[in-house]
Amino acid sequence: MARPTKNATAICLVLSVLAVIGIAIGLATSTPLVIVFALIPTVVYEIYRVEGESTKWSSWGMGAVLVALLSLHAVRRLLEPGGMARTGGS
Repeated sequence: MARPTKNATAICLVLSVLAVIGIAIGLATSTPLVIVFALIPTVVYEIYRVEGESTKWSSWGMGAVLVALLSLHAVRRLLEPGGMARTGGS
């Protein structure tokens, strides 16, 4: 059973709306990174809220996928020609 949260319904509704808006913007602008950032709050709340062993592992798995996507995006940006110049690195 999920951890009791006084305002769980409101929190889930707000995070779902945020995720849907982020997905719509990401698809409209062809920017997957917007989708990833929009999903982060939802995944973090899910990691906090779920309890059973398998659901906890799946929540952490989704979090790991989002971190991997952000990491791969950062590596790709660094490896692009002029990538270091854009990030201010030397």
